[in-house]
Amino acid sequence: MTAYHSLRRDEAAARAALLDLTSYDVTLDLASDEKTFRSRTVIRFSSRGGDTFCDLKPLAVHEITLDGKDWATVAAAGCAECGHLPQAPQLTGALLLASVDLWRARIEATDARLRPDASTWSPLEYLAHVRDLTLVFAQRLSSTLAENEPELASWDQDAAAVEASYYALDPAEVIEEYAIAATALAEAFDAVEDSQWERTARRSDAVTFTVASMANYFLHDIRHHLHDVGVKLPDSSRLSESTRSGKGSMD
Repeated sequence: MTAYHSLRRDEAAARAALLDLTSYDVTLDLASDEKTFRSRTVIRFSSRGGDTFCDLKPLAVHEITLDGKDWATVAAAGCAECGHLPQAPQLTGALLLASVDLWRARIEATDARLRPDASTWSPLEYLAHVRDLTLVFAQRLSSTLAENEPELASWDQDAAAVEASYYALDPAEVIEEYAIAATALAEAFDAVEDSQWERTARRSDAVTFTVASMANYFLHDIRHHLHDVGVKLPDSSRLSESTRSGKGSMD
């Protein structure tokens, strides 16, 4: 069973300063069985931006959604917005490599630093995010392959964007850094053995991933963020044999 610590006073104060709470809606099913019961909680709130958490101590978590979307479920079922469909995990490396040249072409456009509106990242900021996301998933993959059901460390993507000043970075440097990170992670996915795809890890919110579902979740992020900047990542049927093996480029 997962161990949960009690909410500290400083954590409660920090959360209260960040969030404006509208309501809690808790539904209990007391007829589940003699020892446990199912519950469903809807929390309505607004945030001033930044990392936060929900203080929850369940025997098991079946589903967590944010803004009405459970991104793990979206990745597994397919995303109507970006067109992502689950691919064989063995293709993750090839599809990741295919994204590099697409990002390279997009970041060379004259509008690479321009935000379409005040609340939406520019292509440069999205690319910097994808670069860092790739590094995060490289560590997660490594931990899952090396450890027995590790807990994956949380990553605050919004804080990372602020701390690294994504908007001020050099696009030429960011694309080269992404190419290096993507190549390394593609090689790591290519090296996963058939028996390792079902190894498991837990996210800090208690959601469990296998290496295969982690690969699909990551690939959805890659595809979705290309969609965010107006670019489509090809599906596996459009990859050449050399790209499928992690070598070469798209047809």
